[in-house]
Amino acid sequence: MLKIKDSVDLKVLENFGFGYHPKHNRRRYIRGNIFIYENNDTQRKESCKKFNLQYFYPRVIYIRNYQAYLNSDGIDDIPLDSVLMELIQAGIVEVFEDE
Repeated sequence: MLKIKDSVDLKVLENFGFGYHPKHNRRRYIRGNIFIYENNDTQRKESCKKFNLQYFYPRVIYIRNYQAYLNSDGIDDIPLDSVLMELIQAGIVEVFEDE
């Protein structure tokens, strides 16, 4: 998985066309099908495992509908791969491995 580096202020995502959604129980940045969660204050990893729910790691880049991602050319007339490449080329992304 890819994640935004801990040393990067997430507000920089707005420079890449992401919108900030603060009024959700899990604050997040969204651009098309790409979601990056700011926090998990209301979500505990153990509870998610117990109830078989998906846990969203902070700062990890999620693609909401992966099959649609594979079948689409892009979002907002911009190829999804180029959105991810912009983040990688800016040096704000690193590899994240789940425990």
